[in-house]
Amino acid sequence: MELCTINNTLNSKVDRQTEELKSSYSEIEMLRKLVQENQHKIAQAREKNRLSVVVVESKLESIDADRQSQLAALHTQLADEVRLRSELQEQLREFEDNIAEKEAEVEFCIQS
Repeated sequence: MELCTINNTLNSKVDRQTEELKSSYSEIEMLRKLVQENQHKIAQAREKNRLSVVVVESKLESIDADRQSQLAALHTQLADEVRLRSELQEQLREFEDNIAEKEAEVEFCIQS
């Protein structure tokens, strides 16, 4: 009889520990799944960040290309303006020289 009681007690302990072990394994499995999910989310976040950086770099390159294009256009426009100003100044000098010659001719005619 005493052996039966001891056996039942030991069987109960084994059953409780088996249930605790199953529960622990379930918790461990749940934690593994959470770790995998978190690792997956971290990988997704890193990929999104990498893609965001690529998009930003692309936009910056586009902005830089536009800026360089605008700068080249402004340089061309400035060169054209400088050339035109030089031409106009030359025409003004020629016009002033012609006026001076005409005034000299008129002056000569008046004095003659």
